[in-house]
Amino acid sequence: MKYIYIVLIFIAVTLASCTDIMDVTRLDVVSGEQVWEDETLIEAYYGNLYSRADFIFGLDETNSGDFFNKYYGASHMGSEGTNRQRGRLAYTDGRLAGDNTDIPLGNWDYSFIRDVNTAIENLNASTSLSEDFKNQKLGEAYFMRAFSYFELVKRYGGVPIVTTVQDPSGDIETLQTPRSTEEAVYQFIELELDKAYELLTGRQISKSYISEWAVLCLKSRAMLYAGSIAANNSKLIHTQNGLVGIDPSKAKAFYQSSINASQKLIDSGVFSLQVNDNNRTENFRNLFIDDNDEIVMLMEFTGVGGRYNNLEALLHPRVTAYEYWGNMFSPYLENLEAFEYLDGTPGNMLYGTDKTWREAFEEGNFYSLDQLFGAKDARLLATIAVPQTEYIGEPIYYHLSVTDPDYAKANAVPLKCQNQNTGPNAGHTGFGQIKFLNGVPWLLGEGANDVPIFRLGEIYLNYAEAALGLEQHLSEGLKYLNDIRARAGLVPLSSLTFDDIVQERRVELMFEHHRYWDLRRWRLAEEYLNSQLSGVDWVWNVEENTYQLTMKKNVEQFIRQFRPEHYYFPVPQNVVRDDNLEQNPGYSF
Repeated sequence: MKYIYIVLIFIAVTLASCTDIMDVTRLDVVSGEQVWEDETLIEAYYGNLYSRADFIFGLDETNSGDFFNKYYGASHMGSEGTNRQRGRLAYTDGRLAGDNTDIPLGNWDYSFIRDVNTAIENLNASTSLSEDFKNQKLGEAYFMRAFSYFELVKRYGGVPIVTTVQDPSGDIETLQTPRSTEEAVYQFIELELDKAYELLTGRQISKSYISEWAVLCLKSRAMLYAGSIAANNSKLIHTQNGLVGIDPSKAKAFYQSSINASQKLIDSGVFSLQVNDNNRTENFRNLFIDDNDEIVMLMEFTGVGGRYNNLEALLHPRVTAYEYWGNMFSPYLENLEAFEYLDGTPGNMLYGTDKTWREAFEEGNFYSLDQLFGAKDARLLATIAVPQTEYIGEPIYYHLSVTDPDYAKANAVPLKCQNQNTGPNAGHTGFGQIKFLNGVPWLLGEGANDVPIFRLGEIYLNYAEAALGLEQHLSEGLKYLNDIRARAGLVPLSSLTFDDIVQERRVELMFEHHRYWDLRRWRLAEEYLNSQLSGVDWVWNVEENTYQLTMKKNVEQFIRQFRPEHYYFPVPQNVVRDDNLEQNPGYSF
């Protein structure tokens, strides 16, 4: 590789807040020899890598359609919410087939892996860099490569493992690397993370950089995935050569690796759950707004003129003070039902009665917001916006009508919400997302709110699940699960069960892009993702401040289909053809 072309505008957009990188104010075309012997130029090269690493997939997509399809694709597929305009994705309704492999949530990015391999080869060959700098950058590169392969393996199963910079002018046979088994890819990820941990220990720069702690988080997550895939191997369409699926005998080794990584992070004492018992709802909401001791690594944004995201612009709840876009992602009623009550009453019940919410709604009665949500898990109202949730100092409105228009007008209440439930927005479920929103009314291209990549709460849940799979350390796993529940004000559990793990991961990690992948690795997606989902319409008695709720069953105008082959995505067809790769089961055409 004789010359490396570095586009400064791209680097500035992605890591404008990292002053050591942004000290570089001008780079033209420079030789590869110059880059890999100059720490400033290497930092610039890494600025490009960080900007492309997709540690939160699709978060900084600039186009609203791509934002929904990529960033919110997994949440939509995982039945957490829908586009208010009834947008759907081909892989949600079963139109995922062997001849339709260019899907927005796909991530076959070997060009990025090539650039990481370039960094590793050149850094290892360098003789003039300081050992501290060289080890820091090598550690970051090994992490990036492990992360890239994790994103591949969780989508496609076994993939080609390429660790060298291939010569594109070489013979086609030398360039066609066969797919490794799924197990081998996870083992490769583990080895890469072990190297990264050794190199990065004691070298944390900031939470926006890869650190030894981020390495432990990824290892905790990736090895948990591998363990659960092996444990549930019998529920899968298999290939004879192990390209998808992992032998059940390997489950405990992967679980042990996950629990070791989790324990090391917890024992470090560097991180702690964010807890404020005085206002548990605000405490949980602020966890995703302000830097705190629970966040291990975050994606940093600087806003206008730099790297930005469109979370606030596209998700804000459209209060009267700020009407632009908003509520693009609308949570389903089923998500609210998932949050149980503080005393352990199931969340689908109307509190204090023997009726479910749905049974009660059919009777046409009016209920106060306190009756509906007052005794719920504190995380609910920190995650999902309901009528009168405050945003930018004003209440959010979701009602379709009021019972007394004259009284409403006299009290300056709009007669209906801002067209969020009808017309082109008829897919709106009657709820919004509040998690991650800091109440600053950014427009498109302005968002500067940082977003957590890894946090301790997930690691507690990883530990509990791995302990259950390992059938060891169950008391510690239960403790960590109960610590999560205590923060939300819930009664403690007396034992650790798989259903508890499924429940707590669903509500604690909602909208953090875990649910879809969890259901796939547990092989439960067919059970949960093949039912029609719903919302509600609200009628407001303003004088009594009560609401009548009507079930809205047509928020999705398509039939959800998750078939056995969908536990893995099809390998892109052009790759199957050009690289002579075997396609995944169920996608031949």
